[in-house]
This record gives sequence, C-alpha cells and structure tokens, in this order.
Amino acid sequence: MSRLADLALRALRVEVRIYESLWRAIARRPSIPRGAQGFRYHRPVLTILVIFIVLSAIEIPILDLVVHRWLPLRIVFLVLGIWGLTWMLGLLCAYLTRPHTVGPEARVPGLPPKGGEHEVTLLRFWADEPEALLEAVRDRLGEWRRRADGSVPARE
Repeated sequence: MSRLADLALRALRVEVRIYESLWRAIARRPSIPRGAQGFRYHRPVLTILVIFIVLSAIEIPILDLVVHRWLPLRIVFLVLGIWGLTWMLGLLCAYLTRPHTVGPEARVPGLPPKGGEHEVTLLRFWADEPEALLEAVRDRLGEWRRRADGSVPARE
C-alpha cells in the first residue's frame, strides 16, 4: 500500500472514531470492557479544547457575515466551520468516553508490536501527588479484596 493510501486510511479511521465517540457520549456508553477499570486522561487538554470549541462556534457566524455576498464561498466556509466544530466536539467526547483501561483482558488496540495481547511483567508509573495516588489505590484495592469465604464484594 502506498504511503498516501495508508495516510488516507488512517485519516478515515480517525474520522469514524470521532463520530463513534460522539455517539458514545450521547448514548452514555464509554468504551470500557466488562470487569475493567477506566482512568480518564482529559484534564490536561480540557481547558484549551473547550476554548477552541467556543471560539470556533463564535467564528462560524462571524465568517458567515463577512462572506454572505458570495454564496459558493459562504457554503464552503459554513460546511468547513460546522465540520471543524463537530470534529472538535467529537475529540472532546473521545477524551471523555475512551479512557485508558486496566482489567482482566490485557489487550491494546491494534496489531503487534504496537497493539494486540501483551503480558505485563513490569509496571512503572509516575505521579504528581504520590500520597493521593497511594490513597486512591488503597481505596480501590479495598473494594476488590476477597472476603474470608472467598467471595468478592460487589462493586458500587
């Protein structure tokens, strides 16, 4: 496959996932496998993404007022503006509905060596607030501890 075709295919996949993320947000169906725990990662980009979404929403009518005399140009700018706004909303929804997950299924999307099934033998992490992380892990482990009779308490 040529480089251009590969790039076009990847762009199409991203576009489809953006619209799927919009659907997941509307339907309130996050992409978390059964029995897994999701960890969100949207906080660092949330503010700037919301700013871009708001500015893009403001830009569409302003640009429409500027080019309202030229109908073909007006239509092109409206389509591009609405598509861009929809895409940014989809990106925000992707951050919210596709968290990093840890669970019994050790699968990473894609094919090896980037994705597929992996056996985790070593886990390294870094935290801004180690005490808060350890407290959160203690709380979560408390939920998953086995009872004396071997049963697992129901998760809330």
